[in-house]
Amino acid sequence: MRPESGEGAGWISGVSPEVEESLYQLGDLLGVAYQIYDDCLDMVGDEDDAGKTLHTDAGKGKLTLPIFNLLECGDRNVEATLRDAIENREAVDYSEFHDNPVFAESLDKAIQVALEKNEAAREILWLLPQTEYREALAEMTFYMDELLNDCRIS
Repeated sequence: MRPESGEGAGWISGVSPEVEESLYQLGDLLGVAYQIYDDCLDMVGDEDDAGKTLHTDAGKGKLTLPIFNLLECGDRNVEATLRDAIENREAVDYSEFHDNPVFAESLDKAIQVALEKNEAAREILWLLPQTEYREALAEMTFYMDELLNDCRIS
């Protein structure tokens, strides 16, 4: 979700500027949370389940939050593997890191940021009038929490 979509919906609905601003913030929070989920999914997801090609972000040179966390994890082998993949635009087989605790920690840090964004989005939602649309957006945040937690490495 883009922040402008929330703000635009508010403008079309004729809500107050304060509510428009809240909707803008809501869109921003949900958009960032979803992007972090998508970044985590790229590292741990299954292509058949996701319905899209995965394990491509590092090979495209994308410094996503979970990749950044791994680059800063302190494990020189993990850091070197990622740096080489990014520099050479190669896909990374993250399954080779699954047994390394720094991989789970790096994912968990990113997931925690997204969960906090969802919680902040819910705080904004509770300020809005109670409607079926507010409830649907709240349910979406809880569902995204589930998706994020499914990205954790056990």
